[in-house]
Amino acid sequence: AYNYPVDIEFASNGRDLYLLQCRAQTPARHCAPAPIPRDIPHDRLVFTAHRHVSNGSVPDITHIVYVDPEQYSRIESLERLTAVGRAVGKLNKLLPKRQFILMGPGRWGTSDPFLGIPVTFAEVNRSAVLCEIVQMHENLVPDVSLGTHFLNELVETDMLYVALFPRKGD
Repeated sequence: AYNYPVDIEFASNGRDLYLLQCRAQTPARHCAPAPIPRDIPHDRLVFTAHRHVSNGSVPDITHIVYVDPEQYSRIESLERLTAVGRAVGKLNKLLPKRQFILMGPGRWGTSDPFLGIPVTFAEVNRSAVLCEIVQMHENLVPDVSLGTHFLNELVETDMLYVALFPRKGD
């Protein structure tokens, strides 16, 4: 028997409780905290985060795929927003496995491209890190993927997760 926490999804109509899904939450293989260097020059930092950061170390990063939140939020066409997700999927197949970081606005894997990058898990599964920049435009700050099945897929495949909150100074 294993001693892992369990994720239980449920619903209630006010009288009855319905169990919808139950899934064990297995820890990532590389979940030990990594030492954080303190002497990195400011001009060498890509980003910093103080919460919603997976434990671990990611060596040998060769690429960062960055979807600019400001530019993405200016796209008004559903077709063009969806095309961004397909482009990420193509890069996912071309870049060296577990040697790149995906960074983009909103919620990765959303079915609503106006809330984030519309990708399937198969379009991001080779990434080492998935980073959600929690900013779409001034009036929209989408929820991050914490607690979603999409995030659970990341954990199950040892992909690290980071949520960045630019307006909160980290």
